[in-house]
Amino acid sequence: MLRSPQFIIRILILFASTKAFAQKTLQTERDSNQIEIAAPYSFEAGTYGTQRDSDPPSYVRRPWKDSKTAPQTLRGLVIGLDFRSRAEYRHFDIRRPSLIDDTPVLLRTRAYLGLTQAWDPLRFGFEFEDAHRINSAFEPDNRDINRGEVIQSYVELNFAKLGGRDPRGQFRPAMIRFGKQAFELLDRRLVANNAWRNTTNNFYGIRTSLGGEQNDWQVEAMWMHPIQRKSFEWDTPIYDQQIWMFVGHWRNTGRRLIVEPYYFRFDQRPSSVNAFRERHIESPGLRIFGKSPSGRWNYEATATYQFGSDRDLNQNALMLTSEFGHTWLDSPQKFRLSWFNAYASGDRNAADGEMNRFERFFGFARPWSSDDYIIPENVLSSRIRLESIFWKTLKFDGGYSVYWLASSTDRMNNLLDSQGNRDVSGGSGAFVGHGPDLRLRYNVHRSVNLNFGSSFFVNGDFVRNRQRAELGRSEESSFFTYLEVNFNLIDFW
Repeated sequence: MLRSPQFIIRILILFASTKAFAQKTLQTERDSNQIEIAAPYSFEAGTYGTQRDSDPPSYVRRPWKDSKTAPQTLRGLVIGLDFRSRAEYRHFDIRRPSLIDDTPVLLRTRAYLGLTQAWDPLRFGFEFEDAHRINSAFEPDNRDINRGEVIQSYVELNFAKLGGRDPRGQFRPAMIRFGKQAFELLDRRLVANNAWRNTTNNFYGIRTSLGGEQNDWQVEAMWMHPIQRKSFEWDTPIYDQQIWMFVGHWRNTGRRLIVEPYYFRFDQRPSSVNAFRERHIESPGLRIFGKSPSGRWNYEATATYQFGSDRDLNQNALMLTSEFGHTWLDSPQKFRLSWFNAYASGDRNAADGEMNRFERFFGFARPWSSDDYIIPENVLSSRIRLESIFWKTLKFDGGYSVYWLASSTDRMNNLLDSQGNRDVSGGSGAFVGHGPDLRLRYNVHRSVNLNFGSSFFVNGDFVRNRQRAELGRSEESSFFTYLEVNFNLIDFW
């Protein structure tokens, strides 16, 4: 359906037939009595690493500080030009199949051009990315390298006032978007751009929504093909895979409780590309978060269950996360102390006819561990973290994390480049490791941000045993540090 030209023709016909209706709706709103606009219903959970990137992306700006000075037809124009450079030092990186030091430099440039509002209901977005890596001891991979790629190119019909007003007076928009897209959902643990990584998750398909983040309720529905990233060739949709995503947002209960139910379905047809592996995974879930009336306490909890089939195995997996935090609002530094716990199931028995390994889909792994060792698959984790702000421009956060395998008989995905990362007997143990990490972020200028981080990881029994089995030796620990510079070139204007 997505590749059919008839589908695009239908979209254009829909646009033509609805243009007059949209104009009539807008004129009706101009003629009606205006309702005083109250504060939006939405707010950030405030938990670590869960804030979604904006749409369009956060580096995008309007080219005119005062839109009234812009030509009438270009008042909705938005542009962005962003450059990031990160120098890393990795000592005995456990993700790699050899115990050597690595000093890669990651370079990423992004450019965005879009149109919003001025030509409503027609909108569009176009985003280009060039990501590459130099000075690494290892072979190129699509986590770091994606040369000269269009990561977003979509057209959209957006009826900003079609859904009427919510109880606080905000209009409830309706939107349908078609094409190549990058976006984030929920707490970013299942669908995310993966901003820390040098390359971007994206999809090809249809995304619709009724209601916006400012409204008391919102419903989103998507049908997508994941995009296969290719380091030195054009990316292509994976037509053997498709994912349906439905997300609801209920915000009418106040700041104490926001409820977000969701349902994902992932289908993979068997083909030579995926070694004829057929999968059908259903994933219903629920996310809740909120704050105390004083704003000092906040919390978030998610639960995702998975069932279906993986080849001839029955899928039966679960992920649970929770975080509780307290912020000292009276302190100039706004100290926040939080405690995070998470569980993502692993396969209990390779021969029992059941797959218990949680499918993480396209989530953001960075909040799980600052060194990228841990993903939401076969893991039991606990972390304590302190965050603060100094002089309004310097942000600090640091924590201590502990990790176990949820099942000692399943793999650790990001270990040894997937070589010997599973012991089906369970004899290698379940303790993965522990260690501290810290990060400093400083706004040098409105257009320049510095980001420095470091982590120390003490290898547990499982990591050391698998290193000895595969490499003939093991290390007690590993170390990671980096310095990152971000330039928003539009803000130089």
